[in-house]
Formats: sequence, structure tokens, C-alpha cells
Amino acid sequence: MFGLKSYRFVRFTKDALHELTAYSQTLNEEFHFPEGRTLAIEIHNKCDVNASATISPDKTTYIIRLHVGLCVWAYDISAAATAMYEGQFGSRGVRQITLSEYRGDTSANHLETILARADLELDGVKDGYAETMFRMILLSVYAHELAHVVRGHVDDLHARTEGRQSFLDELMMTSDDEPVHRERIRAYEYDADRFAAGLLFELANDPPNVLERWCLNTPTENLAVVLFANALFNAAVYETQTQCRQVKSDYPSPLLRYSTAVSQMKRAHLDRVGQDHFENEVLQKSMSMLSLHETIFPVIDHFRLFNDPETLVALRNEIDAVITDFENAQDDLKKWAFPPQESDEYTKSPAT
Repeated sequence: MFGLKSYRFVRFTKDALHELTAYSQTLNEEFHFPEGRTLAIEIHNKCDVNASATISPDKTTYIIRLHVGLCVWAYDISAAATAMYEGQFGSRGVRQITLSEYRGDTSANHLETILARADLELDGVKDGYAETMFRMILLSVYAHELAHVVRGHVDDLHARTEGRQSFLDELMMTSDDEPVHRERIRAYEYDADRFAAGLLFELANDPPNVLERWCLNTPTENLAVVLFANALFNAAVYETQTQCRQVKSDYPSPLLRYSTAVSQMKRAHLDRVGQDHFENEVLQKSMSMLSLHETIFPVIDHFRLFNDPETLVALRNEIDAVITDFENAQDDLKKWAFPPQESDEYTKSPAT
């Protein structure tokens, strides 16, 4: 795959791509895409930790692109977490994963070095947990990018730029020449986070057969790992924006994005079961995973701020600002949004 030689990584990635392609085909049948468009997913041969949603030049296909750098990063995280669970760090010492090591050198040779390190950690241990986490990380990112399609963001951006830009990615707000006003991009991202959280909640509780690994776990296990993956990815993107690229971004903080996912899932949980056990059953398990892995992933330090009252006040103010951005943009976004058929609950968009 793109010249990368790790057999296990290639297998993980191809199996995940097969699974997400099958899910995309299911969505093609459920969503009323405009003008007969279809949905496709592909691995994009770029080494940065990123993903995007776009429309093809001939406007026939919406495409969700997961960059190969994102896949290597997810594999590295999954291997480190598995090795720690299996006790492999006892004799080797704990290493740390930061996104800066990916941003500093995005060559294929550098990715090979990272893959070799991850392969070494997985050699001699069962890799089922690593593959499950790997797929859930990719599915979490996929759900967010899917939201950019389903919620009309891609079409809206394409129309507003008169076709000059038709893709949204995680690092758009770090650009000095963003295609539309930053507040609108914030609205896109916040809306996508909310949609993805609701979709992932439904998938965890009623997974379609094509998502094989989701069918093997309990909803609580699925959601805890998804929130863990959500936290790591959001914090890593934030690290890229504020440190590696040295850009002071007003993109929502990892805490805000994590809080958005938690709030949306908690609301969906209450609607589904009529009782509020979400914090005890899911959130605490996810936070325990974050605490357990803090020595490996320094970006987790962002989430310590949940215990700081002043930070929580600032977070609520930021949430209010993003909600305002979202509400200002929502009315004219509605013309692009296309709802799923009512018969399939797991593809429904959360109420906005």
C-alpha cells in the first residue's frame, strides 16, 4: 500500500477500508443524495494526519478521504495502547506519541520507521484489541467527514466559492487564506461533531452487519473507545494547529469538541433508555482510558482542565460562541441537507 511494507498495517488498513466501503454502499441506499450522487471512501496518499470530505470534479460522487498519515498515526496509537495492556512496556520503558513527530517529517521513510516501531510492539502479542481500536479511530473520523457531506457543508462551500474549493479538512482553519469566513468553518465543524456523535451512538447500539467489530462489543465498550479516540484525535489536531504549525487558531478546543460528543451521546442515551446512566457507564470508562494512557499521549493533558472551574467557565463561553455561529449558519445550510429514509434509525441525523 503506497510502498509501505508493514504487512500487519496493510492488512488492518485494507480490512478497515473494506468495512467502511461496505458501510458507504449501505448509506448510498439510505440517503437521498442530490442528482443521483453516490458516496465513496478512499485512502489518500498524503502523509499528514488528516482527513477530508469532498465532491468529485464531475460532481457525481461525494468522497471521504482518510490520509495514509492518519492511518499510520491510528496504527501507532493502537499498537502502543495494546503493548501497554499486554505489559510490554515493563522492560522497554514508556514512550510518548506526539503529532509533532509526524509533522516534522512526513516522508514515506519516516512512516516506515513509525510502522516498524509499532510492529515491534505488536510482535508476540494478540493484535485483536489493536485492530479494534484502529477501526474505531478510523470510523470516528469517517463519521465526522460523513457529516460534512450529509449536513450539506461540502455543497455549501462549493457554492459559496463558486466551485473554487469543494473539500473540507481538519486543518482548514490553520490556513491564512481560508475559503470562507472562519465563523462559518467553525459552524461546519461544530455541526459535524454533533452529527458524528449522534451517528456513532446509534451505530454502537444498533450496528449494521457490515461493521463486524462493532457487532462483537457491547454498546458501552464501543462508545468508551470511540470517545477515547475522539479525544486523542481532536487533541492531536489542536496540537498541530497551535504548536507544529505555530498558528493561533480559533478552532474549537479539544475540550469543546469532546464535550460536544459527550453531550450529544448523553442526550441520545437519555432519549433511548429513559435513564441517565451515560456518565457512569460510558463517560467514566472513557475518562479512565484517558487517564490510563496519559504517559503515552501527552495531548491528554488538555483533558485535565475538566477539573478546573475557571476553564469550565471559559469552555461554556466558547460553547455559546460556537452555538451562535452554528445557529447563524444553519438556516441557509438547510437547503443542502438531505435526510435519510425514516425506516433506518442508525443513519438518522441527530436533532439540531
